Amino acid sequence: MKQLFLSIALAMTGVTYAQWEQGEYVDEFGDKTGTKYNFIQATGVFSNSASTNAECIYFMEEGQGMVGITIYPYGGDTKERWIESAYNEVRIKSPNGEVVALLGFFYDQGMILLSDSEYKIFMDTIAPGGTYTVSTKYKGKYSESSYRFKFKI
Repeated sequence: MKQLFLSIALAMTGVTYAQWEQGEYVDEFGDKTGTKYNFIQATGVFSNSASTNAECIYFMEEGQGMVGITIYPYGGDTKERWIESAYNEVRIKSPNGEVVALLGFFYDQGMILLSDSEYKIFMDTIAPGGTYTVSTKYKGKYSESSYRFKFKI
């Protein structure tokens, strides 16, 4: 019996993404597709030529081998848009102070994509749990903006 309890306890400690909430994709008609994804919604700040440290909502979605971070500036009133897509650095600060830099694809529709090896590094970085801070800047040909938020795993 002790071995069974120990096995269950060890298995439970391996569940590192337990605080992600789970959603399900829908099709064009709003019907659930059966494909699930994990998400975290966080509040942070953003700055650009018109605002400094304005409230911003971040929707971080994990599924199908990628993490997508959708940005809703001004407290969620609008979805972020950039004139052009670009690759920019995304930095993650761990609870122990270690900073990991990743290369994210800033899709012009307001989403930062981390895929392939960047996805794996991101998930490995947050696996221990705790409070993490994400800091990044969009640098395009015509504009710059910065984004920062915290989330807890």
